[in-house]
Amino acid sequence: MSPRTIVRLLVAVMMLLPAIPATALAQNDGEVVVVSDNFDDPAAGVLQEGSDDPDLRYDYDDDGYEIDAFADDFSGDLTVPVPGEFPNGTIQIDAALTGENDGNGHYLFLSCRVRDETGYKLEIRPLAQVAAIWLLSPDGNERIASVGLEGDPSSGPFTIAFGCLGDELTGLIDGQEMISVTDDSYDAGSFAFGAGVYKVSAGPVSADFDNLAIAVPADEAPASPEASPEAIEEEPTEAATPEATVAPTEEPTQTPTSEPTATPTEAPPVSQAATFDRSGLAAAADQLREQASAGPPAFGPETGQTDLDTGLEELDFVASASFTVPEGEGWSAGYAFRQTADNSALLQVSSNGAWMLTAGTEQVRAAGLVENLETDPGDDNVIELIAAGDTGYLTVNGEFVAQLDLSIWPDAGALSIIGTIANGAGPLDIVDATVWTTREPGTGETGPTPTASPAPEQPDEATAEASSEAASEAVSPEASPVSQEEAAAAFQEIVASTDGAEPLSGPDSGSLTQAIGSLDIASAGVITENFYSTVRFANPANADDPDHPWDIVIGFWHTGGDDQVRLVIASDGTWSLALGTARPILNGTVDNLNLGEARGNDIGLAVLGGTAYLSVNDEFVTSFEIPSQPQAGDLWLASGTFPENAQEGVQTPYSDWTIWSLEQG
Repeated sequence: MSPRTIVRLLVAVMMLLPAIPATALAQNDGEVVVVSDNFDDPAAGVLQEGSDDPDLRYDYDDDGYEIDAFADDFSGDLTVPVPGEFPNGTIQIDAALTGENDGNGHYLFLSCRVRDETGYKLEIRPLAQVAAIWLLSPDGNERIASVGLEGDPSSGPFTIAFGCLGDELTGLIDGQEMISVTDDSYDAGSFAFGAGVYKVSAGPVSADFDNLAIAVPADEAPASPEASPEAIEEEPTEAATPEATVAPTEEPTQTPTSEPTATPTEAPPVSQAATFDRSGLAAAADQLREQASAGPPAFGPETGQTDLDTGLEELDFVASASFTVPEGEGWSAGYAFRQTADNSALLQVSSNGAWMLTAGTEQVRAAGLVENLETDPGDDNVIELIAAGDTGYLTVNGEFVAQLDLSIWPDAGALSIIGTIANGAGPLDIVDATVWTTREPGTGETGPTPTASPAPEQPDEATAEASSEAASEAVSPEASPVSQEEAAAAFQEIVASTDGAEPLSGPDSGSLTQAIGSLDIASAGVITENFYSTVRFANPANADDPDHPWDIVIGFWHTGGDDQVRLVIASDGTWSLALGTARPILNGTVDNLNLGEARGNDIGLAVLGGTAYLSVNDEFVTSFEIPSQPQAGDLWLASGTFPENAQEGVQTPYSDWTIWSLEQG
């Protein structure tokens, strides 16, 4: 399928959002329905279909929508995000638990103002006859209201609704208001729905849904080429509002499990360490842009019309193009990237103010709103996409819009600048289409990547030479992998190159004492740029709080102060990379992390020619280009670098810490 065909199919889906007939919704005066789906036509739907995980299912089925978790030890949430971001609104859906062994620990839920790990959740446990509203936070979820339900226990179906208007949060069942509370912690985000089960009742989860509708205040509805549906008038229903209690009565819904809980978009679990405010994410995008644009562009600047093939096959890049708003019709513009025979990513911004990231034309991976989009004919919108490993960034007209999870597209692929006018009315005009890459054009080899801040001083020649003389002279393979499969092979060559070689340092053992606000560091006392390090960390042990989150840290290229690169692996199954104490700019997942008080993890880290290779418990995890100028420096270990993961005085033992030099010659 050509990029032109792909973008036209996607535009058809995006333009359907405001035009689908509205489902009857218990909305407030002045609200209009902006999303409505009775699930009768999967081709017109915008939700996740299918799953790469055989233990999970998300599908349009029998004129409805079904989600399932099949594992006997499953616990947590099965979440279905709905495209779009709104400050205020009401979400409503028909829902039922349909599992064979549903119990008091199973629940249905609706969420609003969701951003990463923050938001509000209305949770209904129909067989326990309990409802609650949760404040979601990366520091731990808090029940801010709860109430007992009247009537006989039942699995449903029910019509459940959750209104988030200003600081008023209200839950309804079958049109009856049954819980409410006020809270002003969050002011905007996405809607979602789903089902789940508490850890104490872990097991399979199944739920069926129908008649999804979202209504928002008329003055906050996104602009659209189609008229928004009229507000639906309904007879008011009298309902008693039970008094909400604020004292938590049970454990939070998102209980930590030994394996990360999957979501329908299969986004990697994100710790607080890797989730930042918009200004921090914008700063990360700025740094990547500065690094890439320090050299000449690999394509452009070019002026023409969509679809425009750049002729590049890239994994990491910065792409920018200005699209001219056409007369009269709706339009959509953006990029098709990392296109291979088996996979492709599409990022589109639509004239109705929505952006959407999809896998091909079928799976919506993420969506939201662009607040500063120009819509007058003749105006230009500059749309920028930055791709850096598993992470992407979208900016529009110079303003940061969203961070993107690109982890399901791990390989380099074709890059095209795409767009079209609704109803096949024609292409879009493009001005100054430009692409910078982090590789030298045509060579596939890593080019210079200057840091956004001044580079620290290099160690003097005598120090570096002394370190080099102590190192092994084993020849190491050059690292320029273009896929994770090739990266794994390159990593194995690196490991093999150290067999029988004298280590630069170690093996060493010791213990790290956690302290909130500072780091206890074990330094290797070596100076090297290219190395292979192995170490076993015992999980931080605290008998009083064995489930407390933790992290372990490897610092390298350290030349003093905060001049180093930090690789952090956290107990929630994530890894992240930061330059010194700045916010991490790369992150991903670790699927085989050992958890538990009496367990530990073997970490292997190789750095060669500016590329890092990570293994955990003898399994290759990933490789990535380090977004910093390579430099010789020391290595060190630490634990509890992020405040939420630190426990005062808790010990993190380490053992067999060994470092081999990979310096050439």
